[in-house]
Amino acid sequence: MSTRNKAMLSMVMLIVIICGIFLFMIYRQGEQNMLRLINNRAIAAGQVSELTVLQTANQYQRRIKSFLNYQVSPTRALIIKAFSERDRKTLLALSQPFLKTLKQENPYFASLAWITPNNEVFLRVHRPDDKPKDISKKRLDLVAVNNEKVQNSGFTISKRKHQYRVVQPVFYQGEYVGALQMGINANFLIEMLQKDLGLFAAIATENSEYNNWDKDKSATLETNTHTVFSSNQDFLSRFINTVDWSNKPHELSDEHHQFALDSRTYVLHRIFDIKDFRGVSFSSLFVAIDITEVVAETQNLISFTCFLSFVMLIFVALIFYYGFGGLLEQVLKLNRSLEHANLELEERVEERTKELSAEIEERKIAEDKLTRSEKMEVVGLMASGVAHDLNNILSGVVSYPELLLMRLPEDSKLREPITSIKESGLRAAAVVADLLTVARGAAKVRTISNINALILEYMQFPEVLTLLQENGNVNITTSLATNLPTVLCSPTHVNKCLMNLVTNAIESLDGAGEVTISSYLQTLPSHACTEAALPAGEYIAVTVKDNGSGIRHEDLSHIFEPFYTKKKMGRSGTGIGLAVVWNCMVDHDGSVLVSSDAAHGTTFTLLFPAFSESEKMGSVTFKNEINNYNGAGETILVIDDEAQLRDIASKILSGLNYQVQAVDSGEAAIAYVKEHPVDLLLLDMVMDPGLDGDETFAKIVAMYPEQKAVIVSGYASSEQVESALALGAASFLKKPYTVEQLGGAVGAALLGV
Repeated sequence: MSTRNKAMLSMVMLIVIICGIFLFMIYRQGEQNMLRLINNRAIAAGQVSELTVLQTANQYQRRIKSFLNYQVSPTRALIIKAFSERDRKTLLALSQPFLKTLKQENPYFASLAWITPNNEVFLRVHRPDDKPKDISKKRLDLVAVNNEKVQNSGFTISKRKHQYRVVQPVFYQGEYVGALQMGINANFLIEMLQKDLGLFAAIATENSEYNNWDKDKSATLETNTHTVFSSNQDFLSRFINTVDWSNKPHELSDEHHQFALDSRTYVLHRIFDIKDFRGVSFSSLFVAIDITEVVAETQNLISFTCFLSFVMLIFVALIFYYGFGGLLEQVLKLNRSLEHANLELEERVEERTKELSAEIEERKIAEDKLTRSEKMEVVGLMASGVAHDLNNILSGVVSYPELLLMRLPEDSKLREPITSIKESGLRAAAVVADLLTVARGAAKVRTISNINALILEYMQFPEVLTLLQENGNVNITTSLATNLPTVLCSPTHVNKCLMNLVTNAIESLDGAGEVTISSYLQTLPSHACTEAALPAGEYIAVTVKDNGSGIRHEDLSHIFEPFYTKKKMGRSGTGIGLAVVWNCMVDHDGSVLVSSDAAHGTTFTLLFPAFSESEKMGSVTFKNEINNYNGAGETILVIDDEAQLRDIASKILSGLNYQVQAVDSGEAAIAYVKEHPVDLLLLDMVMDPGLDGDETFAKIVAMYPEQKAVIVSGYASSEQVESALALGAASFLKKPYTVEQLGGAVGAALLGV
């Protein structure tokens, strides 16, 4: 088919679609008109029904109270007295005139009955020949009045038809003697709708509601599920079986049921719920609305529109075929040119989109890294302050037991509990060390290490052996590359990272599986550094991989946040394990990556920059083994603003054969050394108020350039510590410290090691 014919066919199809839309709009408008008619008639019928029921209720609630008011006339008093004395003959004679008056006023008035307190119909004034009968199972409204002694009203089911009944408690001389009931036939609603609005009406009730009644077949029509009555039973009988009565009437939706009778179209619509004295619906009032004219009008309009559309379609097709052929060719030629230009533009847009996507991705990763760093910095500041205070407190828990142990004989029974106190303090100090790691800067003191050696050393840790014993079906293996370059790292923090990652991996295996620790050389080109946020170059990669169920995707972006955990409370961990890993890697100028899915488990990759011997080593330290901690009577000045910490340090150093003096501030220390030079300063870094440790040391070094010192602090290494070390301080010791740590640091400083 030629392009021209295709265009013509397209135009024809467009016209067909427009006509179809137009027809649909007409159909919808007709349907809306029909629904508007139905709703308007139904709303009007419902409002009239509700108003009529309300007026009837108010009228007969007042009327029955007035009838029982013995102050109105002596006759009323005699009626109540006769009922209280159960004088059936007198009660009937006095009540019948009242019943006659009520029926003359309202032809739908149906019943007047006296009920005893034991729920027995004493006298039916409208059917006086009926014998007294217990109706407690059928008439819950009467039972309620006898129990509560309060008037109630509402629709009820009766043998023949529904009635609206008002029940009033009766008292004689202050004593409750029974109840009086008035009943109005529900036909007043049905015939009112037919008379005032010209609508056929019917009341439908589920058959199960008649459990305690014998229905009068002459008054109702019945389906398999419902009983229906109306004032026009002949009309009702012609459509009753065409309507779906499968649900309870008061639960049926307000959607209409359409049916046809005598060439007329009707819609049956529920307008009103028939409720009992409790307000519970048990029947529904329906009306049949005639929609014949609306349906016919809609059908005629659709037929005319179809004809008009057909004529317009032929006319338009002829105009296009004969009048716009040449113009169409020009349009097609221009269209081909536009298509070619569009392809070129799309290629350019696609290229630029790829460039922008890459830029946006890089920026997003950088922003995520920055946001995470800012979060870590805030948490770190908080953790640093908390850790400082805890370390000061733990100094007493760790050091005082050590001092006691130094003075106790080996066979003392107190050694075991005091040793337990010390070990508990050390474990608490390890938790504080994690907090300091979150605070960043804790891994600034590093050594040149072989990463494989650190991994193999870690595999022999007692903690690892304990993990394997507790998880017998878990296997930990290693796959280590040979001839790897060295790394500049803090071995303690590398081991801490491995411990956190392996512990998490084992817990994810749910009792059985495999954890693999690997190492290899990774070269990152410039285009591969986006995710890791690292410069291009060589890195030593350490991976911890498990074959567990993986980490949920929505959790991956949060796992490095402090205290974010999915573990059960109390099972394990503090919620900062992965935050420690992340901060350690940042302090090592490296990065940590994670990949996870349910099929392959989780892999954490630690990237350490490969160390070159020609690089500046910075604050690199090497281990020194000092076995003899005792001094030779050297003089040491302890400077600390905490009295307890001064006491601990003084007692430990005195026990190691040093001459010890202690002051509580930097100003006091400066004043003391002016008069009494000392061999070494044990200097707290943060003191309040007054001079801090680095300021104090700077002033003392100005007086004694060769002054030796050891720095102590409850914080991690900081700029103040670095400043003091740069001024000549021998080493930095973190609180809480043991006797061995303090003795070793002081001995090394005095020896100049």
